[in-house]
Amino acid sequence: ARERARRSNDWGIQLGAFERYAPAHLAATRAARAVPGLLRTRISIMPGRRKGGRIFRSLLVDMTERKARRACKRLKRRKLDCIVIQSGKSNSG
Repeated sequence: ARERARRSNDWGIQLGAFERYAPAHLAATRAARAVPGLLRTRISIMPGRRKGGRIFRSLLVDMTERKARRACKRLKRRKLDCIVIQSGKSNSG
């Protein structure tokens, strides 16, 4: 079961949480351009709430765990923060 989960496309990368939609989308676009293998990766901006108002989570989604971890590692080399996520749960990455 664990191996099947690793190969499924329910993994992604969170690039940050922003107070407005536009900066969240820009962060995802920049990250996708920074790593060649991410150019066709789906961008997802997830609205949410926190104390003090609304947030927008910037995500690149629909990838395998391996692709997400490798991409996040490459983004970090380019000084872009990210965490690997699965089905809405944060994992170290």
